[in-house]
Amino acid sequence: MMKLGVAVMLAVCVLASVAQAVELVSSVIDNGGGPMASSGGLFMWTSVGQPIVGGSGGDEGGCFAGWIWSGGGGFPSVEEAEDGLSIPQKFEVIALYPNPFSDFVVIKFTMPKGGEVQLMVFDVAGRLVYRETCRLESEVHTLKWQNPLTPSGVYFYQLKTDDGNTIKGKLVKIN
Repeated sequence: MMKLGVAVMLAVCVLASVAQAVELVSSVIDNGGGPMASSGGLFMWTSVGQPIVGGSGGDEGGCFAGWIWSGGGGFPSVEEAEDGLSIPQKFEVIALYPNPFSDFVVIKFTMPKGGEVQLMVFDVAGRLVYRETCRLESEVHTLKWQNPLTPSGVYFYQLKTDDGNTIKGKLVKIN
């Protein structure tokens, strides 16, 4: 009798699970993700097995997690850091462009912790020609120096944090 009861319960569970209606909206993307155009905009996503599972929506907003729609409201997209780390490991200049420059120069740098940063630019005689101080969070930052009144020549920059870290470099201005 007990075997019959277990068999009946198992049959009921199987039938109940089969009887549930499952509706897949849109399309199923396998291990690769891809774009989908709609009247609300362009959606991009990746699927399970990719470095990021997620996506972002168009006008009506939305966020995907795998294949599950998790609501509207204009969620931002997600990007992985190039080196796989979200917090920089050291204070360093990672890009300086263009150099030589004529109109402006961009200094891109990383900070492992937030704080005050000061950019100073000196001419070859050691005179301070530019200073900018700002409070920044721990991440990648970009500072732009644009001074049309300075003549062509060699300049030296110094990035200094409030905890004493300093980076120095050379800039060449041409007209």
